[in-house]
Amino acid sequence: MPASTSALIPLYADKRLVGSIAALQSKELVQKNTWEMVRILGLIAAACLLIIAPVAWYFSNTVARPAHRVEPHFSQCCGR
Repeated sequence: MPASTSALIPLYADKRLVGSIAALQSKELVQKNTWEMVRILGLIAAACLLIIAPVAWYFSNTVARPAHRVEPHFSQCCGR
């Protein structure tokens, strides 16, 4: 018999335990589903990085460009 995980879900009526339901699932199926989820989340993270990196590059240039224009004036006045 393949390995499985199990859980008991209690059933209550008027605060009295009247029974339980057993939930069984194959460990192989759980592991397969977990790896699929990890793969999908990894692809989503990679796609987000591919989208965010150019946007960050653009905005960093818009911030740095004025500093590069001012830099020669600072070198003249400060003796560099």
